[in-house]
Amino acid sequence: MRICLNLFLLILIVIWLSPAFSSEPKEVAEGVKLYEKGELDQLEKRVPDLVVRYPDNPDVIYFKALFTRDGEEALRLFKRVHQLYPKSRFASEALYRVYQYYFARGYYKKATEIWATIEDNYPSLANRKGDEKVQGGGVEPRAQPSLPRYTVQIGAFADRKNAERLQIKFKENYTTTIAEKTVDNRTFYLVWVGRFQDRESALQFGQKMKKTHGIPFQVVER
Repeated sequence: MRICLNLFLLILIVIWLSPAFSSEPKEVAEGVKLYEKGELDQLEKRVPDLVVRYPDNPDVIYFKALFTRDGEEALRLFKRVHQLYPKSRFASEALYRVYQYYFARGYYKKATEIWATIEDNYPSLANRKGDEKVQGGGVEPRAQPSLPRYTVQIGAFADRKNAERLQIKFKENYTTTIAEKTVDNRTFYLVWVGRFQDRESALQFGQKMKKTHGIPFQVVER
């Protein structure tokens, strides 16, 4: 009798662990496999359907953020994964993407704070990504002292066309540049205005831009 009971329990465990009874939808599991294999083109094609069928699944939200062209919306989605689903599969990666966003936009203080959180809570991820850690408070390598070291960043976009639209508004009256920054195989297009020898001059210019044009800015090193 005891043998039969043990056999019955074993069968129940096997059934419960089988894919058909898994709590993770089959389609989501397939998406995870594509992501892990680096087949992002195939994954991108599946994301719209996954979003419709599983809008609150943290893995699906993470995938949606990966292929969202709007940087602000992608940031919101990555934050959602980490904040609402801290134990989910991609929670740590989502926080790292938030770090990348702030670093690319020139918010180095915020990026440094997030990196500290990654080191404290996800040490294995910090070790893997350590080569991209913000050094010295996030300041990029300095140019030669004889050259203008600072500029005012007024935008950062995943789509170059959006950066070009913003540049057009100011290039007649200001020296403007579109700079590229690649972080974790994702390219951001940064719109820079002006060149300055010191941070204070750049800050004063940025404040003037904000007052005149109502546009937010960050002082960054070139």
